[in-house]
This record gives sequence, C-alpha cells and structure tokens, in this order.
Amino acid sequence: MVWLSPRPASFSTPVWPLELGGAQAPGAIMEGAGISSAVEVRAVRTGPEAAKTANDYYLIREGADGPRRYFNPQTGAEQPDGDRMRAEALARYYSGDQSSPIKSADYLTQHTADYPANNPLLPIWRVVFDRSDRITVYVDTGSGRLATIGNRTRDAILTVFTNVHTMSFLPAGAEWARVMLIGLLIGSLFAAAVLGLGLLILLRARRKAKMDRKWHRILAHAAVIPALMFSSSGLYHLLHASTLLSAAPSVVPQTRFSASELLGLKGDDVAAMAQTHAATQAVTGLSAARSEAGDLVWRVALAAPQQSAGHSALAHAHHGAMPDQAMSAAKALPTALWIKGDSGALMENAAQDIARALAIKATGLGENRIVSMDQVHGFTPEYGFLNKRLPVWRVAFDDPETPLLFVDAADAVVAATVSKADVREGKFFNTVHKWSFLDWMGQKPRDVVIMSFVALIVLTSLFGWVTQIRRIRQLDTQRKKSP
Repeated sequence: MVWLSPRPASFSTPVWPLELGGAQAPGAIMEGAGISSAVEVRAVRTGPEAAKTANDYYLIREGADGPRRYFNPQTGAEQPDGDRMRAEALARYYSGDQSSPIKSADYLTQHTADYPANNPLLPIWRVVFDRSDRITVYVDTGSGRLATIGNRTRDAILTVFTNVHTMSFLPAGAEWARVMLIGLLIGSLFAAAVLGLGLLILLRARRKAKMDRKWHRILAHAAVIPALMFSSSGLYHLLHASTLLSAAPSVVPQTRFSASELLGLKGDDVAAMAQTHAATQAVTGLSAARSEAGDLVWRVALAAPQQSAGHSALAHAHHGAMPDQAMSAAKALPTALWIKGDSGALMENAAQDIARALAIKATGLGENRIVSMDQVHGFTPEYGFLNKRLPVWRVAFDDPETPLLFVDAADAVVAATVSKADVREGKFFNTVHKWSFLDWMGQKPRDVVIMSFVALIVLTSLFGWVTQIRRIRQLDTQRKKSP
C-alpha cells in the first residue's frame, strides 16, 4: 500500500509568517463573541503570503468536538469559512497541487472507514481534489500538521485491507467475534505450518511420489518458516492490540482557558517579544498553554531567519554560501518563545515543565517518580511514524507498571503511551512480521522479498489442496470398485 500511496510534497509544517501588529488580546475577541472559555486558542494564517485571500486570525475552539472559529485579531469580525480556507491551503501545500479545483472538504471529529483509528489526529479536515486520481489530504488545521494523504488507488486498497485483514466491517460491539474469527484463521495457518514442519522432519520423501506431492514438499521447505513467522506474530499482535485484553490509555482532560485570563497579551506585545529575543526570526504561530503550576503561558512559534532570496540560513549554508559559524548559529536558534501570561516575562525550559505536568496528570504519580525526561526529534521503534507529532518529550517513571509517555508540549497533549508489553510486542512484530532485519536492503527490495514468500506460502497451500483433493477422489474411486 505504501508503494501506491501518493507522497506528500512536504513533511514539515508550512512557514506562514503572522503580522499581529495592532491585534487585540484574544480574551477581548472572545468576550466580544460571547465566548466564556475555550480549549484551544491560537493565532494562525489561512494561507501563504502570496495568497490574496489569506489573512491572520485568532483560532478559537470552545469544545473538544466543536468547530474551530476564526476571528479577525484587529476588529474581532468572525470569518465563517476561516477553518475551511486554512484546510484547503494546507491541502494544497502538502499535495503540491495549486491549481486543481477542490471537490469537497469535510470536518471530521471521528474516525471513518477511509481515516481509520490508527490515525491519532482529531479533529481534522478531509480535502478531496477534483482530479482523476482523487487526491485526498487530511490536515489538522490547529497545528497545521499533515494527518495522512491518499488517492483513489490507496483508498481502494485500504478498503480491502481493513475489511479483509482486520475485519473492520464488524460492528464495534462485536470485538470478541472479530478476535475469534481472525484468531481462528491465523491459528489454522499456524497449526498447518507446525504440522507441516513436523511432517518434513519426521517423514522422508518418497522416490516414486507423484509430481504434485514432490513440488508440495519442495515448496514447503521454503515456506514453512515464513508461515510460522507471519502466523505467530499476527496472532500475538491480534491479542495484544485487542481492546478485550488491553486497558484503554489514560485520558488527560483538556485544558480550558477563560476569556478573562486571556486579556493581557496583545499583538504588539508578541511582536515586541519576538523583536527582543529573536529579531531575525518571523513569528509563525501563537498558542495558549498551561505551565506546571497551572498558570497561563503563551507559546510563540518562530521560523528560521529568511534571506532576501527567500531561503533560510541553513539552506544557504547547505549550498556553501555561509561559513560553518553561520550554520551552527542557525541551528542554535530557538523554535519557540514561551511567555508568562500574567507578566509577559520570558520563560526558560517551559516546554519541559509543561510535558512534566501533563505526564504527572496522566499517571497520577509524583514528580519524584520520574526517572528520565528526554526530547525525541525523530520516530523510533518505541514512538513510530503513525503518532505524527514531533518533537515530543519521552517521560519514564520508576514504576514498572507505568507506561512510557510521549508528550507534545507545543499542543499540550499526551501523544502516546507505550508500556513494556507494547515495546516487546512492537519489536517482535517489526522483526518477525514486517521483517525489519532486512531494512538494510531498502524498503522496496525488502517488500519484494516479503511478497515473494507470501506468494510461496499461497502456492504451497494450493499444491497441498490439489494433492489432498486427488487423494480423496482416489479413495472414493477405490471404495466404489470394491465389492
């Protein structure tokens, strides 16, 4: 499926600078709109600078499943289509398609058949382009992240995969039936492989055996171990991932922000802070969060400094236009400023403090139980690509029963909880089912090897069925001839 899925034009979030000069405080905008509190408060842009219809807005979401509302930060006027405008601009950015018309755009607050539950980002927009390949882009308008991207081919394969491989057509309340049915199918493959291995070891090949039996035995020598690998790891994965046996991860209640506490920071204050502490960097985002003590904190997202040619300092350094000192200085630039909501003072280590607070709230354990906190900048076997969010903080506790927590401080959410059992199963599944031991070959060559062995297992099974059917017919014929 990965081979046939479209590749995004970019994996990184877009850099769309904000101009918040003269903007009112978000709390004043909320009061004017009759909004007493919200779970999400940001300043965002609805498109790139070149887009004539793009503007800066305050994004305010009152409830977890509620719509994201957009308000002009200077006048307080609401833009009813603001979230859709930003979703479509993000879809064009990630697809690289700037000209095709948009066929549809839908706001999703729940998982669907084409956006299954292994995708963690919600709510998101599903934007479908009016093209022959039906490119579909799923975007989170809050963070600006890409959730996933698909097309007509990928959607068709996904439908087959989810209905055949995971039997998602069964109702949610029939998880026990799904586990039993898949378990029966996988178990039969495992039993056949064990029995076949036993026969290969205990029985010698007959010299005068018919050709179909000879081929069945020859193929079985190559297919039996892969069949054991796929079936055993699949059964382990099925039982481990099922909600019947695994406890639901702890849910941290969303933080709420009252309009009255958001009256302090205005657009000019943000511009002044950025000018003082990051004069060469553009402001690309503003979002509200809570400190470890529960106080209001503002996160000011920053972009790398732009040169007159429109390239970042790192890009110039990459092409040899800057010395090593400039490269090091560019890498050392902050990606965000954290500002106290009450005083406007700059905060140090705020991201780590917020991650620590969220981890403590999620587990109910004290700060003294934390044994390590490390920032993760790339996907790992513990924290895979499906989680989408980076960078995150990896928080480990001294309690062996408490899972690892991966916390996104920028959005103030627990991105993933990973138990020791999850780590064991993940390593086993990646090695035995996905054959990660062949990663040195590259993705496509490894996949070709896997598919070749799957085809070999199917072919071995077909020879076995043919042999068995012939044997049954021969026995039936013999019975009919006997007096």
